[in-house]
Amino acid sequence: MKKTKTCENCIYFERHYAKIDGMLVKVGCGHCANGLVPPKKRRRCPLVKSCKLYMD
Repeated sequence: MKKTKTCENCIYFERHYAKIDGMLVKVGCGHCANGLVPPKKRRRCPLVKSCKLYMD
């Protein structure tokens, strides 16, 4: 199955977690860790749909 090229599928995406009842749980946000992506675009992550620096 082909993955869509979104931030959440990129190797540079760093997901945020929260500690709830002693367990780490994924929360619905994260950010881009690629230094080549302009800061303004990194702040929109994970809502970016067509990043030219996307990597599997």
